[in-house]
Amino acid sequence: MGFFDTLTETITGRNANGRTPQEEAHFHRGKWLEYDFYNFAQVWIIPEGHVHSSQIVERFQVGVHKKYGGEEYVTDIEALQLLARWNDRYGKAKWSPKGTYIGFQLNPAAIKAAEDYDKELKEAKAAAREAKRNKSHKKKKKKSEMEPKPLTATFRNTGTNIQLQRAQLYYETTLWGNIGHGDPPISVGSFTGHRWFVKVSDTVMKEMEIGTDDVQEFTF
Repeated sequence: MGFFDTLTETITGRNANGRTPQEEAHFHRGKWLEYDFYNFAQVWIIPEGHVHSSQIVERFQVGVHKKYGGEEYVTDIEALQLLARWNDRYGKAKWSPKGTYIGFQLNPAAIKAAEDYDKELKEAKAAAREAKRNKSHKKKKKKSEMEPKPLTATFRNTGTNIQLQRAQLYYETTLWGNIGHGDPPISVGSFTGHRWFVKVSDTVMKEMEIGTDDVQEFTF
């Protein structure tokens, strides 16, 4: 672009072709869509037979929307116009007022290939979702396995040992309750490896360690 072209565009808002920036963008978009439709037709349209224009429009829009993104990138009217121009130049098929083109058809091989691709893509996405779910499940399971499992332990004084007449139950150094003669059993939630003690006047009379069983009972 020369100096005077740049000056003209700056003053008038139009380029050397007489188009505004918006018109220029629209112009190039139209050219790209024509190019896309030509490439589409090379694969999807074959001689002989007949096909309704709506079927071609639908197939073309699917491809264009996948390429550029957005479901409204090319409208039905734009796609119909592209089809009509392509037919005038290359297809040369007869067109009926009901919208059917007689002289070409959609390529069955292209239809099958697209359906197979969509099926494979759907299966791949489903497999990815399943793998993600399994990974999450395994992660939660591993976390659950790593977390200590709460168990129930019951401590009971049988009243047969005179030395334990005024016994008390401790978890490590924490007093839990009286467990002497005539006192009710004490049931607690504990974990494997926890240590409990029966004391009398701060003297350890019995030490008990929680095992792996869900329910455990200690008598003394």
